[in-house]
Amino acid sequence: MAITKILARKGRLDAGIKYILNGDKTEKQIFTAHLNCGPGRECRQMLDTKRAAGSYGKMDGVQYYHVIQSFKPGEVTPELALEIAKESLHHYA
Repeated sequence: MAITKILARKGRLDAGIKYILNGDKTEKQIFTAHLNCGPGRECRQMLDTKRAAGSYGKMDGVQYYHVIQSFKPGEVTPELALEIAKESLHHYA
């Protein structure tokens, strides 16, 4: 059975993205999924969105959400886990 965590983070956006996309943990980012931003442009696009909404007080507080899913060893292939993540992300959009 999968375990999914959704963590609200208030730290620096660039540091969070670097941690989340750490190639040592993501098979060189092969097993990552993005929601409403392009790979390699995550920080810029997220900051642009925050600035556009700046008049609504969105520059402080929660900076991003880190979604983590875990499976028991051998429960699913890495490819299937990625497909599950992508499908789950569409529900958050």
